[in-house]
Amino acid sequence: ANSADAVLDAQRKVRVAADSLRAEANLLGTAGASSAKRADRQTLDWLAEDYGVGLDLDLALDRVPEQNVYRKALIGLNQRQREYEQAADTVKLEVRQAHRNLTEASDRHGVLSQALELAQQRFNKTFLLVQYGKASSRRVLQAQRDLFDAQIDAAQALVDYKIATLSFYRDTGVLQVRPDGMWELSDTAN
Repeated sequence: ANSADAVLDAQRKVRVAADSLRAEANLLGTAGASSAKRADRQTLDWLAEDYGVGLDLDLALDRVPEQNVYRKALIGLNQRQREYEQAADTVKLEVRQAHRNLTEASDRHGVLSQALELAQQRFNKTFLLVQYGKASSRRVLQAQRDLFDAQIDAAQALVDYKIATLSFYRDTGVLQVRPDGMWELSDTAN
């Protein structure tokens, strides 16, 4: 919003500077009448009246300072437009990157959740095999270690997914932070 406002301000400055380069024409008129007594309308001599008409014309042929101000205003406008475009590109890039991160975190969370289910199934089967004497306790310990690793990985993937979600909400302007530091989703997200 600030960049867009700066562009509008620069456009106004250009219009004002361009207006100072225009030619000016002023029509002047004077009228006068003599009187024998001061401020007495009865004694005015309307036959001895004095009329004048004039034209004041400024063709703006020699306005170097105004031309310099106009050029500076145009340069300022171009700079503000570039800053606005750069800010818009930065926002687009941040949103795209946040979306990529969110998609990647979601996919990773899905894969690691499936890996956790498989590790749980493997542990349960290995534990049953040990009860029937078909597997060693070493295999149970290995399956249990794999299950713990899968739980840790799935938990970390869930945390990464939640962080990516909040980052996406922040970058898209949906996440609102309250004065107490807590956050809430704006009405546009619901």
